[in-house]
Amino acid sequence: MIRAGAKLLTAAALAAFAVAAPAAAGTYEVNACGGIAGGAQNSFAAVADANMSAYSICPATPNAPGTGIVTKATSNGGRAGYLHGAYQIFEAPPGSVLESVTFNPAAIRLSQDWTAGIVAYDGDFNRGDLPYGCYAFRPGCAFGTPSFTVPVTVGLNGHLRFRFESRCNNGVTGCDLSPSTFSPPNRALFAAANVTVRVFDSSVPSIEPRHGSLWSTGWHRGVEDAWSTYRDNVGVMITRLWVDYGLRDNQDYRLATWPAGVRCDFTRRRPCSDIDPGSLGLDTRTLADGDHYIRIEAVDTAGNVNGIDRMISVDNTVPARPSAMSVTDGEGWRTTNGFRVNWSAERDGAAPLDKAHYRLCPSAGGPCIEGVKTGAVTGGVDDVRVPRPGDYELRAWLEDAAGNQDPERSAGPVHLRFDDVAPDLVFDRPSRRDPALLTARVTDAHSGVAAASIEIRRRDGGAWHELDATLSGDRLTARVDDEALPDGDYVVRGIARDAAGNKQVAAEDTGGDRMELTLPLRTPTVLRLRADCPGAPRCKSGRALIRGSVRTATGGAVPGSAIAVSQRVRSAATSQALTTIRTSDDGTFTLRLAGGPSRTVRFRYSGSEQLKPAQSDLVFRAPAHSTIAVDKRVVSNGSGVKFRGRLRGGPVPDGGKLIDLQAYFRRRWRTFATPRTNAQGEWSYRYRFEATVGRVVYRFRARIRREAAYPYELGRSRTVRVTVVG
Repeated sequence: MIRAGAKLLTAAALAAFAVAAPAAAGTYEVNACGGIAGGAQNSFAAVADANMSAYSICPATPNAPGTGIVTKATSNGGRAGYLHGAYQIFEAPPGSVLESVTFNPAAIRLSQDWTAGIVAYDGDFNRGDLPYGCYAFRPGCAFGTPSFTVPVTVGLNGHLRFRFESRCNNGVTGCDLSPSTFSPPNRALFAAANVTVRVFDSSVPSIEPRHGSLWSTGWHRGVEDAWSTYRDNVGVMITRLWVDYGLRDNQDYRLATWPAGVRCDFTRRRPCSDIDPGSLGLDTRTLADGDHYIRIEAVDTAGNVNGIDRMISVDNTVPARPSAMSVTDGEGWRTTNGFRVNWSAERDGAAPLDKAHYRLCPSAGGPCIEGVKTGAVTGGVDDVRVPRPGDYELRAWLEDAAGNQDPERSAGPVHLRFDDVAPDLVFDRPSRRDPALLTARVTDAHSGVAAASIEIRRRDGGAWHELDATLSGDRLTARVDDEALPDGDYVVRGIARDAAGNKQVAAEDTGGDRMELTLPLRTPTVLRLRADCPGAPRCKSGRALIRGSVRTATGGAVPGSAIAVSQRVRSAATSQALTTIRTSDDGTFTLRLAGGPSRTVRFRYSGSEQLKPAQSDLVFRAPAHSTIAVDKRVVSNGSGVKFRGRLRGGPVPDGGKLIDLQAYFRRRWRTFATPRTNAQGEWSYRYRFEATVGRVVYRFRARIRREAAYPYELGRSRTVRVTVVG
């Protein structure tokens, strides 16, 4: 600081005022015109009145005081007005104050009318501290330097502004601008080179979260970022991210890699800018699953720090593939669109499972769709719906609350089969060539036809009767049994069910007409029989020549028709086919029947597509017969005889057949023994005579009773005689 009354100072004397003042926390330095700044001068504003000059030539030339940051009065032979001056003004950013300035000075003051030095001030331009220089009306402070001196440091006492100035302070006559012998171009000059201004700031930067997943609540995973607006009165120099007290991301805007406008420039009064917005990133995959402390921090140009602290929960573990996947009520077809899909899954990271993703693909091929269910998904999901009826394959995978998921870890497939559309059933129009044949086309677009039937009933009401129908492919066929059904008017309907259980009842043909029939559908036929039996015994045994014919109800012959001949023996439960014969050209036929047991012989014409069947029966009742013999013809009383015989005709019932042995006594036949035959129909019996007096001739016979298990009618053997002498 140069005060009034001092001697003319040399460059060496000025150097004594240079005191080092390094920057400290809360302080930053602005450089201009040489040194670190090089040729830059971006912080001082030049202002000059008439006959005065303020400019910058940077970097300064050491032995040329007219270079550097210059304020001066030009020697032009005139006079400078009162308070006319030249100024280089530095203003602290709002909210900060000035601490000091270090520079290499050069000064010329050839008259006490001039001020050449520094003024530190606030709002009033003409009031402030005078920390360094020679000021008006202070004798003994005239000086001049032919070059810049050593650095000096000048305290600025917390003011908001300071200036280098050359100013006329003669309020009477002004100041002389005539040349001098010391420096002909300059009457007054104050120049500075290698300038460093120290600015003090105690306010901390502000951080306004904007967007980015690191700012979000909930779980975190993968690479995330936090975008924020960072503001400060002196600018933001550094933003950084700490995780668990370790530095993870550091954005230093002093680095040369930042573009202009973002990069800090310490040749400006406010060296750094606001960052709006700026991003900090974190790869959470480098962290263990669980809770972590993070701090988003900003450092302003003066080194003041502010931060936002928070906890985040991290999970980067992808859920495992679900197991034991199934569909409630199975994978069959159903008519309701809503499926419960079950699986087993456990939490395998820090975050709970809260989403289930699924992909539905048509089993027959085609585009797939994806869906997601949220909530409790560890045991499966409810109400999964397919887009439309059909068979779909579902694969599912899980996502936890942190968003971890991997479709490659899907489970399945399981089938979701939905069909709420009933089958289509349309009857064909009946054919004149085959009027009893009913056909219908049955189709189902989705689950397929599972069952189909055709029913018929009287048109005037009554119960429906199901016909014997066959489904082959999409064709449903049945024949109306107009032989068994009474003649009359009938209605027909078809019933089809698909695999899902949808039911269709239809009663229209392809033309939209109602299916109605009038029975008989075919022309009735008559089968007539006549048995020629030469001799009564022949017909009783079933031996006969059968003559027959098949004709239509109107008398027309039915030539070449097949006649099936069968018989049912009386003791048998079923019939037995005998032969098949055909009618001649006139519709007649003949057949010779052999003898046999009691039986019914049926002749049946099965009909054709246009003719009804016809049948006729012949019933033959054959009497049973057995042989009978005796081993002695004459015996004495007290002796015995042996009767024996054999059934003629079989089959013999299991366990044999009972035979009644009868004797004619007192004018009627009396049964005296009931032997049983063996399996071959043979029987025998020994009898002793004990009450005969005199000579008596006895008659004996075998009677064969009618039994359900023996296919013959009541019969008898011949009579044999035995003479008994008493």
